[in-house]
Amino acid sequence: MQFAEFLAKKRYRFRTDGDGFIIPSKIHSKPDVTIVFLGGSTTECLFVNEDKRFPYLAGRLIESKTNVKINSYNSGVAGNNTLHLIDILLNKIIPINPDVVILMENFNDLISLLYDQSYWNNSPTRSLIVEAQPSIKGLVRDAVKLGLPNLGRLCLQIYLDFFPPDEWRHVRKKKININKSELVSQYKMNLETFVKLCETRNITLVFMTQANRLKESPDEIVRYEVDIHVGTRGVEYYEFKQIYDMFNQVMREVASNKGIKLIDLAKEVPQEKEYI
Repeated sequence: MQFAEFLAKKRYRFRTDGDGFIIPSKIHSKPDVTIVFLGGSTTECLFVNEDKRFPYLAGRLIESKTNVKINSYNSGVAGNNTLHLIDILLNKIIPINPDVVILMENFNDLISLLYDQSYWNNSPTRSLIVEAQPSIKGLVRDAVKLGLPNLGRLCLQIYLDFFPPDEWRHVRKKKININKSELVSQYKMNLETFVKLCETRNITLVFMTQANRLKESPDEIVRYEVDIHVGTRGVEYYEFKQIYDMFNQVMREVASNKGIKLIDLAKEVPQEKEYI
């Protein structure tokens, strides 16, 4: 929070239901239309009031204008890339029989592919398979979380304040070798997989490009954030921006070629700090 512009320094309520969807989620027991939003932190909207997170708010606005009962689910999770979202689509979204799935993800794919060169990796936070090793420390931690959840959260927060995690420590000092065509190809294949899965299940798929502040001449805080992620590993800002823009363009092209509806936030939302 200390690096965010215009963010009110306050506590933000963040709750999920039993299926991991961000509350408010299931508004109607018998909706006319069910919409699910998939993405990373820009979909999750952690530091936004509950009733202003856009996946929830979009459902309420559509409902007010159409007089149709809408359930709009927020399935955003910070750090998720499109391969994580394919897993979520198959194992969590399809079972609730959605009418519409809206996908917005770009940045996390690019970061994962730049850092680990592949979606299949050994990242401690983003690997597709997580191995849980039993230990006395783990048993104690789990017992505290279960029996004294508030105390457990407080202890965790204090620990993280003193020992902030570095999810990229395994590759932090390694120079990034960029193969732009391979990065774009990997991302494109995931988008096309989404298309096929939704077609097979008769789900209307909508793509959304990411609104962003990656301008030709970026604001100081934006350049700083990019430098933290990739600048220390030999990737210049202009190069990162170029690939990021390529990813948004790939989404546009897949949408056009496959007949998928597209909401082009990258073009529609001004890149100024007043909007993002």
